[in-house]
Amino acid sequence: MSEQDTRTAKIIVTLIAAFAMLMGVLYAVRHLPVASNVHQSFTRAHVYSSLSEMFDDSDLVIQGTVLSQHSTFDIDETTPFTIAEVSVTKVHKGTPSSAERIAVRQTGSSEGSLPLHIGDHYVLFLTESGLSGDKAKQYYITGATAGAYQLRQGQWRQNDESHSTGSADYHRVDMDSGDDLPSDISVSDLEQFKK
Repeated sequence: MSEQDTRTAKIIVTLIAAFAMLMGVLYAVRHLPVASNVHQSFTRAHVYSSLSEMFDDSDLVIQGTVLSQHSTFDIDETTPFTIAEVSVTKVHKGTPSSAERIAVRQTGSSEGSLPLHIGDHYVLFLTESGLSGDKAKQYYITGATAGAYQLRQGQWRQNDESHSTGSADYHRVDMDSGDDLPSDISVSDLEQFKK
């Protein structure tokens, strides 16, 4: 073997070793555990241009109150989900998996920033989870966070029906979702979409 061939072989071996080390580092970084207080980001396949479009895309549209929440890693070991138990007070579209309470899946842990909060009242546009087993009865918020509208502070009063008759205002939870949706809605706004 000539000196030129020996040098070429050394360069090739060095490049292969460097590539193998890089792949090892990338594998190790990819499989590091994710801390529960780290916010994960994602992109969505669809951004909504109107409330009626989001209503049509939703399997269920309800008003309800968040009763409790718990975090879980029930799909894989790196993605935390928080399951909110929601008491259904009024159904505007669809048939809930349970007449009184439903489970709403949110990506992230209860320690992080979540769209739903215990004790608060919402209009929720929901999509069936598409998961198997008991998780098949759960829902996701349509458009990640786009389909969550929270009752404005001070409007909820015990035994007051204004929150379900149309006079209460609900404010969009995530104004930075990229959707072209109204910042505020009332229950009467939803009535126009019923067929």
